[in-house]
Amino acid sequence: MKIKIMKKILLLLFSFLHCSQFFCLAQCNLVPNPSFEIVTDCSNGVNGIFLNHSPPWDSPTDGSPDLFNSCSIYSGTNIPSNFEGFQHPHSGSGYGEISTIFPAYNGQREYVQVELDSSLIINNTYCISFFVNLSDSAEFGTNNIGIYFSTTHTYQGGFQYLNFVPQINYSSIISDTANWVEISGTYTAQGGERYIIIGNFYPDALTDIFTIPTNYTRTSHFSYYYIDDVDVHRCTCNVGVDELKNDMSFHLSPNPSAALFTISSAAKINQIKISNMLGEEIKTINNATTIDLTEYTNGIYFAEIKTEKGITNKKLIKQ
Repeated sequence: MKIKIMKKILLLLFSFLHCSQFFCLAQCNLVPNPSFEIVTDCSNGVNGIFLNHSPPWDSPTDGSPDLFNSCSIYSGTNIPSNFEGFQHPHSGSGYGEISTIFPAYNGQREYVQVELDSSLIINNTYCISFFVNLSDSAEFGTNNIGIYFSTTHTYQGGFQYLNFVPQINYSSIISDTANWVEISGTYTAQGGERYIIIGNFYPDALTDIFTIPTNYTRTSHFSYYYIDDVDVHRCTCNVGVDELKNDMSFHLSPNPSAALFTISSAAKINQIKISNMLGEEIKTINNATTIDLTEYTNGIYFAEIKTEKGITNKKLIKQ
């Protein structure tokens, strides 16, 4: 009982902070703990930490989705470096992770599920988005990453795929290990939908895969995707949402690159700090829109980009 009360207090506190700092977007977004900032225990680093320590998210199957957060005392589940690769959150200090295919185990999947703050209203149109990034250790990229709305909580024993038809689905293969990819769409509610599930809802035969060429030491022959910033809100409740996204909107390309990375940004870039995988700062660039890594070996690097709008982080792949 004490644990349940503590989780509720944490959720209320997060909602207050989210509202005060980001134009009360929590009033629009129906997803609690949308970027996996709430962590009830940072001491456990084993697989499945997600299920017990990132409320109110859970798994609708016996799969073991993972949680990575800067509070973890175990390096394997920390950020930006963890046992699946190297990536900064799309925002905040944490992200989740699921597998969308296990080729050696036909039909096995991982999903994440959460109860929305309120049920969807019939005939109302909702804007949905979340961000995914293929981990460095993944051997495969896949298509069919989607979101399913349900009126009831789902639990299916075992590890097999959930035979649901997702209302939002990304049909193209996502093979980018450097950048976060947004999956988005709109949905007209049937009424009463209260739960969302994120994952691959298609069997292996209907899932396209792409083998990822990489020098990274693979930990498993799966496809692992980080998940961050899950958003479900009525499309009419969007005051401040576009402004917030546009404040830090910029594009970095090509990525991967043989040496040169170009940044296009609406905001003035003041400084760029480049670090290696060990977190060691190797280069500082002032008032520039190009990053030149010619003198450095192939691998993964991290760019901290300071603009007049704030600071953002990007992963660079030199190959």
